[in-house]
Amino acid sequence: MLKKRLQIESSFKDKHIQAGGKFENSKFMHHLLSGMLKFFKLEQRALNNLFDLNVINRDVKLAKLPKSFDGFKILHLSDIHLDGITGLTEKLSAEISTLAYDMCVITGDFRFDKRRFHADEMAPTLQLLSTINAPEGIWAVLGNHDCIEVAETLEQHGVQVLLNENKVIERQGQQLAIIGVDDPHFYRCDDLTTSLASLSKDRSETLTKILLVHSPEIVAAAVQEEIDLYLCGHTHGGQIALPFGIPLFINARCRRKYASGAFTAGKMFGYTHRGTGASSVLARFNCPPEIVIHTLKVDT
Repeated sequence: MLKKRLQIESSFKDKHIQAGGKFENSKFMHHLLSGMLKFFKLEQRALNNLFDLNVINRDVKLAKLPKSFDGFKILHLSDIHLDGITGLTEKLSAEISTLAYDMCVITGDFRFDKRRFHADEMAPTLQLLSTINAPEGIWAVLGNHDCIEVAETLEQHGVQVLLNENKVIERQGQQLAIIGVDDPHFYRCDDLTTSLASLSKDRSETLTKILLVHSPEIVAAAVQEEIDLYLCGHTHGGQIALPFGIPLFINARCRRKYASGAFTAGKMFGYTHRGTGASSVLARFNCPPEIVIHTLKVDT
């Protein structure tokens, strides 16, 4: 899968449009939206909305969760795109400094651009990472904006990037598995079977399994593999939505009920992050950016 990803990266790095998308890669639509915001004098309001970070605290009851992980808090960020939004890094760092959590997970899209990598794009992300204090580590998967150099940079700064693999973490002799797959949206290099391969069948059946994915596009496969908690992003919740948060565009091959917020599928719980930043158009309406704390609870 890594070879496939590198071949895809090589094919589009110097192109102006990343193939394989719809609205998110349509320059015409981006220009049209930007023009409409300017015409209706909504540019500043749209930009201000990008800084209206909502902190979402939610409990997740999991039947197989070991007692030693009861109350375990996961800070969930996604689609931060920090190099594209001046001032967001400082705002986000300030908000996170007030929160308590055990682990941080970031479900892809660290940079604003999609094409050739420039090291300075990662500077705001590295600044943010230096302020995150997660005793059980910072874990990440790559998104459709992220080339392999993003993973290399993150790992050099202590982030554990999961590319179709898993890690088992332990507390008081009890365990849960953190699983991460590569981007299923554009690169389509996700391989959930390989991600779980190192877990024996008996062990897999008894372990609580938390899956990190960039998008909600492999929900059915995750249900089949008996994943307990599916954490993802990518859709931005629509970024520009109708009243009550109904997204106009979800830019994902999935059912709309998986496009924003909490969902269930079979026995699996999931959460699609609305995004901490923004991409394509510097605007949000009826869809504020968010920081999410998932608190794991034993379902008794």
